[in-house]
Amino acid sequence: MDILDIARSADQSVLRFFQSFSGGGLLDGCMVFLSVICDHGEIWLLTAVVLLCFKKTRKAGLAALISISVSFLCVEGVIKPLIGRPRPYITYPDVVPLIGLLSSGAFPSGHAAQSIAFTAPLVYDFKGKAAPFVLLALLIAFSRIYLCVHYLSDVIGGVVTGAAIGALVVIILNKKRAR
Repeated sequence: MDILDIARSADQSVLRFFQSFSGGGLLDGCMVFLSVICDHGEIWLLTAVVLLCFKKTRKAGLAALISISVSFLCVEGVIKPLIGRPRPYITYPDVVPLIGLLSSGAFPSGHAAQSIAFTAPLVYDFKGKAAPFVLLALLIAFSRIYLCVHYLSDVIGGVVTGAAIGALVVIILNKKRAR
């Protein structure tokens, strides 16, 4: 058994767990809400606007806005179309997502990538004060698995992609500011 077989097995096990776990309760509603507030990056765009309004947080807000924009373009415009991984409910027709069917590919999770890309500059600039943003980003990423629209590996791929983009934006902006 190679690493891809292990990843597929983990993906399927986690998917099946959450498919059997969800039951229409309060947690289902919370996960739908968390997912919906980031469908087009709304929560992060609104947060960026607020951060841009204050001199003390403007630098972090700009970096976060650039990060989420680059993340969106890379994930939705390049990576997903290149990889073309089907969503779990396409591969396993008995899997019923808790939200509407999506037409884009599954890998990597755009919600996870954008959420982590947005928070990376905040972690850099705000240090320990960024914990609420990080928690929200991780909950949004987790919601995609819970709702059965992504595999675990899609979300991990999104987190890694978002972290790399966010870090790269911070590095580039700091080099420009140092000049």
